[in-house]
Amino acid sequence: MATNKKLGELLVEAGLVTAAQVDEALAIQKRSGKRIGEILVEAKRVTEQEVTAALSRQLSVPLYDGTGHVPDPAAVRLVPASVAWRHRLVPVSADATRLVVVVSDPLNVLALDDVQLLTGLEVSARLAAPGRIADLLRAAYGDRPSFSEDDLIDRLMSVRPGAVEPAELMQSVDDPGTDQAPIVRLVNLILADAVSHGASEIHIEPQPHRLDVRWRWDGELCWRMTPPVNAYTAIRNRLGIMADLPLAKVGEPRTGRFSVGIRLPGPGAPRADGTVAGSEPAPTGGSGSPPDGRSAQGRPERHTAQIVVRSLPTASGERLVAKIVDDRALTATPQELGLELPQLALLKEALDRRSGLILVVGLADSGRTTTLHTLASGLCRENRLVALVEDRLELKLPGVAQVICDRSTGHRLRAIESCLDHNPHTVVLAEL
Repeated sequence: MATNKKLGELLVEAGLVTAAQVDEALAIQKRSGKRIGEILVEAKRVTEQEVTAALSRQLSVPLYDGTGHVPDPAAVRLVPASVAWRHRLVPVSADATRLVVVVSDPLNVLALDDVQLLTGLEVSARLAAPGRIADLLRAAYGDRPSFSEDDLIDRLMSVRPGAVEPAELMQSVDDPGTDQAPIVRLVNLILADAVSHGASEIHIEPQPHRLDVRWRWDGELCWRMTPPVNAYTAIRNRLGIMADLPLAKVGEPRTGRFSVGIRLPGPGAPRADGTVAGSEPAPTGGSGSPPDGRSAQGRPERHTAQIVVRSLPTASGERLVAKIVDDRALTATPQELGLELPQLALLKEALDRRSGLILVVGLADSGRTTTLHTLASGLCRENRLVALVEDRLELKLPGVAQVICDRSTGHRLRAIESCLDHNPHTVVLAEL
């Protein structure tokens, strides 16, 4: 069981250091902010393995005893390389309900929560020395990608608020070259990473002393990264220029949009985050099309995602949310909505009726908009008129009469009445 004793006390009890050496390390800790175990290792008072053993006793976290064993590939596939390298953890085994990861810092609760949200499994930690973690990471994922978000963040630590010129910010989002400004590369990486992993939103959240980037994935907000807070203004400006946010309305809620082209890798090709395309056990869509936007021949395909950026002034700064609308929703069919066969049969029967009402309900990010757009596109034929009334334009649907109105009841009723004047066969209401 865990003990209330401090790490220094345990090391002294084990005869590895003296009390004077611990006091000296504590004095250095006050100046540098480093952990006492790290300080003692750097001073060659103890080894990484001895500190890890003491931490295991202090926190009651089992040591990883996997000498000569490589991590289970099935477990490795559950955690992207970028997440593993960023958090310095290695998935080593998994079953139907639990994932075992090896860490050097069991107190990093954010890392364990991030993996749990990403995998949906209970996460159980094992402890190993940092050097052992590095060896396991290389065995599981290969060498660390030369172009990573951590490299960018290291370079951004020297960025001053407002120091990035507009000319640098305006560089092409489609050019992944390493000669781009660090801010441009980081924003491009955030966008490409989110789109390729199926996130529906990106949240840029300034806090009093930090900057958080989170995804909305499968309905849940997941922590993604923490860029240096002094780069916030440059990141906001980059997204503001891309989305053409009104400069005259700084300090007020603003809305803008832009599109990005994302080239999804074919099977066996490395992604930007270090994972290998085609290695996931992801199912194909209901129509038998390959996942991740790949062609039937496995070639990489380029597709477009619409990014709708909205700002919200807060006490800590302007909060940004970028909603990702994948253009693949235009070609989706009801069979690809994830419904079971009995539900699909009921839906088809309802859609074939000459009159009636279908309600699409669900929580935020449950797929309501995608479902409505899919149904509206599917009903659109040469001999039919389909009208879609929504309070904001998320995605342009060819052949569908999309009417934009504000949230006020009177305006919405007038928009519906105007639609009915055109005798549509189907009216789709995004909000009731």
